[in-house]
Amino acid sequence: AALQGYGFGYTLPKPRFVVSHDNGLTWAEGTLPPTKYGGFSSIAVCSHGIYVPDGSQNSIYRSQDDGMTWDTIIPPGQYCYDVWAFDDRLYAEWASKFWRLGANGVDWELVSPPFGPQEYPNGMFASGSLLFFATENKLWSSNDNGTTWHTRPIPYHNIPDDFVQVGNRIYKNAGSTGLVYTDDLGLTWKDVPIPTDYNTLSIGAAGGKLLCATYNQGVVYLDETKNQLLPANNGLFSAAVYSLSKSSSDLWAACGNGVFAYDLMDEVWTGKAPLALPENYYGQVIVSKPGHIAAIDRYTEQLF
Repeated sequence: AALQGYGFGYTLPKPRFVVSHDNGLTWAEGTLPPTKYGGFSSIAVCSHGIYVPDGSQNSIYRSQDDGMTWDTIIPPGQYCYDVWAFDDRLYAEWASKFWRLGANGVDWELVSPPFGPQEYPNGMFASGSLLFFATENKLWSSNDNGTTWHTRPIPYHNIPDDFVQVGNRIYKNAGSTGLVYTDDLGLTWKDVPIPTDYNTLSIGAAGGKLLCATYNQGVVYLDETKNQLLPANNGLFSAAVYSLSKSSSDLWAACGNGVFAYDLMDEVWTGKAPLALPENYYGQVIVSKPGHIAAIDRYTEQLF
């Protein structure tokens, strides 16, 4: 599900809300959620609905029919603008804390730990009883659904990038300043060395390997045995790769010259999505496991 045609460019098309059920091959148009300013900056897709927050109106819009109609649920608090979906549960950030929507679709429960002063949260991951949170200077982890917590200070500035699970490892990216992982449910974290001329903008997983999108090296993968980043660019015609996201069958890359798909079974880049090249370049892509895909134009913030 995606918002199309909303941003800050000079020649923007009419905003539309569109949904795909076939991994981005075809799109169906719904109706826009009636947000205050006509657009939105975050979206989460679960089996029980598509969710769009509108913090200025103290609402989270929900559609249970692919965007044809919308109702609202109450967010955890005023000015809630960010939502995520993990294990088919809806999560939201509000007041520098993370919340999970209850099974009744009404009540919210606090799931994040007591962050310290100036610990501004910027990322999360949830799977089963595992909870991981990132702030600007710490990684927080729990393997018992938040009963106990472990922390790991980070000596470099953290960035709001996703956690990624590959096998029994969970990775966290921090751009040009570090890549770390845990293989013991967050009890300890280990570093992956990054060459000084690399800048990892986004991370993803394919074929049991960690893949990193970079600003100047295309896509690289981590050889776990050597603990080394190596090229993974066959068939990818862009050195600037800004974002990675995975569906059940493909890994998608948002690049300077289009949105590319990587076939997980054949382990080859299969070509570009049928999308027009935007004014600048694609800066972000997000995909759900059933095949919903959305891409955003960098700077002008148009979603496709």
